[in-house]
Amino acid sequence: MSDKISLTIYFVVAIVMISLIVNLSYAAETSEQTTPSNATVSKNVAIALSTNLSTGIQFGSVNPASGNNNATGNNDGGEGEAGDGGPANSSYFIAISTDSNINVDICIRDDWELNTSDDVVIRNGNYSWTDNSTSNSTEDNTTEFYMLTKYVKTNVTNMAGGARTFFKFWLDVPAAQAAGTYNNTVYFKGVENAVACGS
Repeated sequence: MSDKISLTIYFVVAIVMISLIVNLSYAAETSEQTTPSNATVSKNVAIALSTNLSTGIQFGSVNPASGNNNATGNNDGGEGEAGDGGPANSSYFIAISTDSNINVDICIRDDWELNTSDDVVIRNGNYSWTDNSTSNSTEDNTTEFYMLTKYVKTNVTNMAGGARTFFKFWLDVPAAQAAGTYNNTVYFKGVENAVACGS
């Protein structure tokens, strides 16, 4: 009888040990943990000026007491758009790069009024512009906006990558305006659609 009890005890202990070994082996083979993963893609705005616009807004030789003098690229046949070539086509444009991943508005300003080295100026109220989504726009200076030294939004807004906005510029020269070469710098800025231009 004692031998039977001992055998039973050994048998039970053996089963328990086998069970523990199986459980321990199973636990070691299936350990799993988790951790979060994330990334934030930043907003990107990229713009480029057409060749003629990057060269400069040129009015050439103009006379005192003359109005609505066209910048040389206003109606010179256009640049870089299929089907361009008509006399009303502007070669002044800004292209929204396809690298931009948000829709874009363009802002414009100048650094100061057109001025000579002697600080003689042609007031900004004589320097105007407009823009349109097509290069062959027949818009003239009746839809003009005067140049300012603070940024303002242009007409064409909410542009996706690959879009363009085409500009025209005009200059009025007052009577008795002093002879000389007048210069300033015009700035363009691309911003997210519906976001203020800033300074």
